[in-house]
Parts: sequence; structure tokens; C-alpha cells
Amino acid sequence: MQKIALAAACGLIWVGGAAAADLAIYAEPSPSQPVSSSLALAGFYVGLNIGNAFEGFEYTDNDFDPPETYDFAKDPLLYGFAVGYDAPVSGRWLLGAELRYDQLDAAFAPFSDAGLPTLFKMHSSTSVVAKVGYLTAPGTQVYGVLGYGSVAVEAEEGFDGWATGNVGGIVAGIGAETRLTDLLSASVDARYFRGGSTFVTEDDEEFLPKYLMVTAGLKVRTGQPAADTELASSQPYDFTGFSLGASLDGAVGSMVRTVSTPGAETGPFWSENVGAGVRAGFDGAFGDIFLAGVGATADFYHLPFYDPAQDSPDVAGTTLFGTVESVFALTGKLGVQVDPSAVLYAKAGFAAIYTTANEDFFALDGGGTKVLPGYQVGIGLETALVDNWTLSVEGLYTEALEGLTTENTQLNQVALFPHLLTGNVGVNYRF
Repeated sequence: MQKIALAAACGLIWVGGAAAADLAIYAEPSPSQPVSSSLALAGFYVGLNIGNAFEGFEYTDNDFDPPETYDFAKDPLLYGFAVGYDAPVSGRWLLGAELRYDQLDAAFAPFSDAGLPTLFKMHSSTSVVAKVGYLTAPGTQVYGVLGYGSVAVEAEEGFDGWATGNVGGIVAGIGAETRLTDLLSASVDARYFRGGSTFVTEDDEEFLPKYLMVTAGLKVRTGQPAADTELASSQPYDFTGFSLGASLDGAVGSMVRTVSTPGAETGPFWSENVGAGVRAGFDGAFGDIFLAGVGATADFYHLPFYDPAQDSPDVAGTTLFGTVESVFALTGKLGVQVDPSAVLYAKAGFAAIYTTANEDFFALDGGGTKVLPGYQVGIGLETALVDNWTLSVEGLYTEALEGLTTENTQLNQVALFPHLLTGNVGVNYRF
């Protein structure tokens, strides 16, 4: 499903880019003219969004002493809509508020190999957030969001019943938005949610939902901003040539552990962390506003995966069974310069995932480390800041094409298959 979501998100970008190309909105003002206030990002809006979510929950079974807590994951397609308002407050700064609804539709059955049915479901997310935006150009802003979210959930209860309810928590994220036409804008957005309390069933089982979602969106803006948001327009920024950059990453990993032992937990298991990355690339122009390029990235984060059951009678043994430490990627990129100072783009290519199986977890020290081959796809928006500096917001999906088979006496007994969803904000220097 994540491949469908990313393809659809890329389609949103290219549809919007084609519309902007037809209208060539950035070619009209001269450097001495103030931009029309209709092109500044303020006023009311209604938007649609589509993308990929890594959804998860912490599951605590209190029948054990001490209780066992698992972290499970799922990565379905998501889609939704938003309504909001942005108001200019001072110079390039905007303040706003947004109400957003996302359809998640994830059913978790982490113990299906043991013959157990679906354990937990996440249906939808509703959130209300405050926004702080900064106009990097008259038609482009970067923004942060912070607010309250609620997730509709179901959990198995009793022999054949279900408990339903909602779990509230904090939503935080970052995004970038750029004008395509007088009314239409496009955005790339990454948001993280974590429940503030657990959902408890009559079976004394606890569920704590969470997610990382990366979406592409289209917005229709209708309000008229105040005149003090008008900024001097500029000639189109040159996004061609070589570039170097660094990024701050928020990453969620999901790992399937295929186990030939009947009844053993296979997951997928969840892990989350922040990290950092470095990048280099080259972009060239073709046509009036289209770009193509190549890039190399190296992202570093520590993503540990745990199985509290251990699949072992040794209650004192470690529960850490695997980690992902870094991802290296070589990708191609296609972009559309829809604003004088902004490029919407899609990227895809090869990835290498540095993965370790913990030798202290598996029988006969059956661990090992391997760089797994895989692929990476993503969407992003890059906007000019000052002189040679730009800022970018990206969403990336990375999946291993083969697993890490642990080294033990039973051939192919256990294999680890990681995949990741990452939202990042980067600063780039263009030569």
C-alpha cells in the first residue's frame, strides 16, 4: 500500500506542477514590483491530502508478571482533508489554525502465526493544531504545527467482542507549501502523533496508539491577506548545479522477523528515533521550469527493535533482537519550479540499509550484520532562503529487498526485513 500512496502523492505534485507550468505564475512580476497579495499564503483554505503512514501501538499484557509491552507497526495508505486559516502577523511571519481529518484504516494481527485473530484497529485521526509559518517568498512558506489529536480505535475484548473508543494525544510536525495558481497551492507535510494515555479493555490489556504520516496535499485558498504580507518579488532562483546539505530526520522503522518456529511473534515491530543526514547532488534544467537530477544521501539513526517474549525460556535474556543504524541512497529526481523560489519534486532510487541481528538474542549467538539492498522513493519541496542557501522538507520511504538471515545451525530459520518512513528538514548550499 505504501507504494500506491507514494505514487499517488507524486501524482498530486505533478498535476499541480503541470497547472503551474501552464499558467507560468512566477514569470509575470518584475524585480521592482511588489507581488500581488493574492499570491501570499494567507486567508482561509480547504485541502485534500494523501500519503503513507507508519502506524503503531504499544501493547501491554498485564497477565504476565512483570507485564510484557510490545511495539507493533503497520504502514497503510492514508487520505484525508483539512480546513484552516493563516493570518499575517509581522513581516514574513504567519499564524494559523487547522482542523484535519485522516482516514487510517489499519488492522493489527501480530500474533496471527500463533493462530490468534486481529488484536487492534486504528480507524481515523482528527486533529486541531496551531501553525507558525515563515514566508521564504511571497508564494512559499515553511511551517510548524503543534496541537491535539484523537485517534478512533478498536481492541479485542473477551472471547469475541470489541471495545471501541478514542485516544487523545499530542500532534507535532513540519511542512512546506507553495502557490501553484492564485487559488491553488501544494504542500509536503510530516506529522507525528502519540497518545497521552492508554486504551484499556476489560481484559486488562493496554493499547497506546501512535503514528508518523507523510503526505502531499493540494489546497484551495480563498481569503485575502493583509497588505503588510506583500514582499518584493524576485527573478526565478537557479536550482541547477551542484549542492551539498545536511538534514534533521524523524524516522520510524518497521521490522518483520520471519521465524520458522510455530507460534513465534513475527511483528511487524515498531521503532522510532531522530537522526541526522548528509547529502550531495546535481540538478540540471530541461524545458522552461522542469529539472532533473541525481543525489546521494547518508542518514544515521539508531532504531532498536524489541521482542519482550524473547521466544526463549530465559526470562533474564535480552529482548533486543535487531537494529537499523543507517541508510545510504542513490536516487534520481524530477522537479517542477512552480514558484520563483520553490521546486516540487519526486525522487526514487537504490538504498542500502545497515542492519544488525543481536547475537545475544538468537540461539548459539546467531546474530550478524549486513548492508541490505533496497529501494527508496520520496517527495519533497525545496525553497530558496538567502543567496546560495535553500531549505527542503521531504518524506521518504525505504524498504529492504532481501532480509538478514541470522547465523545459526538451522538454515534460514530467522530473517529480518526492515523498512522505514522518514520525514526530514534539510539545509542545502547550492554552488
